Amino acid sequence: MGKIKIQFIYFTCFIIALFFANSKSTVQESPILLFNGTGTSPNDVEAIKNILYSNRMDFVILNTAQLNGLDTNQLGKYKLIFIPGGNFIAIGKNIKTETTHNIRTVVHGGLNYLGICAGGFLALDTRHDSLNIAEGVQFKFYSADDKSKRKAVVAVTNADGTMI
Repeated sequence: MGKIKIQFIYFTCFIIALFFANSKSTVQESPILLFNGTGTSPNDVEAIKNILYSNRMDFVILNTAQLNGLDTNQLGKYKLIFIPGGNFIAIGKNIKTETTHNIRTVVHGGLNYLGICAGGFLALDTRHDSLNIAEGVQFKFYSADDKSKRKAVVAVTNADGTMI
């Protein structure tokens, strides 16, 4: 029984090492920046990682502190910045004002930006520490959004209009 446990531990360590070997750690090594910082959905990040891995695309994963540490020259070395889903308000609150300015500058200078769900909202003017890449474009969630309400009870109906 002890030998099986040791083999399992070695196998687990091998899998973990293999996982981290595929993730690049510097700006110069990867064309894609995948953000996994505060507010992002771990499941969304994992799904995107799997897609990138399966398509043999090189990428680096950066958390909030790492992203906040990049200047425009460092950001400009990427070809794509990828912001996944999650809580766009939490993401925006944790990205420094200087970093949002840097991201906006490099995107306007040619860096590709792909935001899914929260990452898409973050590119707009959300009035909540957004990147505002789209320069003032807003998306209205629903009428309560103007009152800064993030959650509301809504009626759910069938296609014929009857309430469920």
